[in-house]
Amino acid sequence: MKRIAAIAFALLACTAQAQTFQARDLTGDGVTDAFYDSAHDLTWLADANLYATLGGPADRDPRSFMGGVLASGQLRLSTAISWVDSLVVGSVSDWRLPERVIPEGYVPSASCPLACIQSAPLYGQFPSELSFLAGVTGLFSNVMNGNYLSWTSDMAWQELRNITTGRSVLSNETSLITGYVLAVRNGDVGTAVTAIAAPVPEPQTYALMLLGLGAVGAASRRQRSRTPRPA
Repeated sequence: MKRIAAIAFALLACTAQAQTFQARDLTGDGVTDAFYDSAHDLTWLADANLYATLGGPADRDPRSFMGGVLASGQLRLSTAISWVDSLVVGSVSDWRLPERVIPEGYVPSASCPLACIQSAPLYGQFPSELSFLAGVTGLFSNVMNGNYLSWTSDMAWQELRNITTGRSVLSNETSLITGYVLAVRNGDVGTAVTAIAAPVPEPQTYALMLLGLGAVGAASRRQRSRTPRPA
């Protein structure tokens, strides 16, 4: 019973988080092009590898002496910034790469300048906006199992995050950083998708499902207890 309750709590928590992400149609065809995160007032593109979907040319690995080709959809940071800056979906522009999250009111000091927040004791407190996607990546299409780029021009270190596993790394070698691109923009844009987008289950749906599973498990245990053991 405790195990069922724990599963129910986890599912309800994930559902509540998923419901802050609302499907948006940017091109007027009734299909989900983006998700609006109402908790953070951000709109994310639904295609987590749109560069490759649109047939963008293969980028070159800056770490290779011979200029080796990167995996499909992976870009150098400089290429990613240029591409996302010029991106228009429907009539919506102003897309950007995710940024590191700096708490409101944070003031760098002489002893701890802005780059100081990259240090080990403080690192976990300042993840990128990609951390907002924890638990909801199933809503997106073409999620790649690799690092996604983040970029903040006035910070010396950048976070690269695998949005599937939640693992992230830091790098200050901005000329060598490569990864996938998931474009984001400030505010809510587009229209709500209701006809085609699959609805996110309500918490009540999960609760009923779990009650049913619990009832089946209880019935199964009663049946086993009534079955006579062999002599």
